[in-house]
Amino acid sequence: MTIKEEKRYKDELVSILKEDTTKKFLKVNDYNNILWYNKERFEELASLLLLASVKEKTTSNIPACSMGGMIKRVTKLLISATKANYQFSETISIIIGN
Repeated sequence: MTIKEEKRYKDELVSILKEDTTKKFLKVNDYNNILWYNKERFEELASLLLLASVKEKTTSNIPACSMGGMIKRVTKLLISATKANYQFSETISIIIGN
């Protein structure tokens, strides 16, 4: 993946996470001036993103070797959430920085 493609992916991912419907799904809430989200919902969202990517790849006839890259992306996303201790803003910062 090129640097340009990686940046586009991160920008799209951050955009998805910042959408109101995504925040509702993740149960983003403010506690002691920190935005938190639900771990299980985040894991479910990561799984849905992977499934959507798989569907897109299989319907567009892109070689299966790119599946490993998609799994790496989702794994990095889940690691980012863990590192951020499920704090919303911190997760966004880690995603942008990775």
